[in-house]
Amino acid sequence: MHSISLICAALAAAIHYYIFYLEYPAYGSARFCRTFGVSPTELPTLRVPFRNLVIYNLMLAIGVSGGIVLSCAGVSPVLALSIMATPLATMPVAGAYLSCTAPDKRRAACIQAIPPLLASFGLFLS
Repeated sequence: MHSISLICAALAAAIHYYIFYLEYPAYGSARFCRTFGVSPTELPTLRVPFRNLVIYNLMLAIGVSGGIVLSCAGVSPVLALSIMATPLATMPVAGAYLSCTAPDKRRAACIQAIPPLLASFGLFLS
């Protein structure tokens, strides 16, 4: 159960690394515009808000990754879990908020919310 939970946590981190990639290195690209439903004319206005989101998504991914590394290294399970707990709890909340505020983005919300929910549930049971 613990290994499956770590795999779900790694998937959750990977999703947020990908979101980070879209929001910073790929900002303004066709993929960015298509993913976020942004027209090229809106890009100058949205640069600052997306720079703020970059930090959020990167820190979530790093927090989960750090917990996974510590867990795999055999460090105290309590320490590894405590490092992962807040990011893993934040991700589904953000997904639920996205689902409620942008019903057309429910698929993206599920992609963002389900892996950390499964990871959290599995780690809680481990």
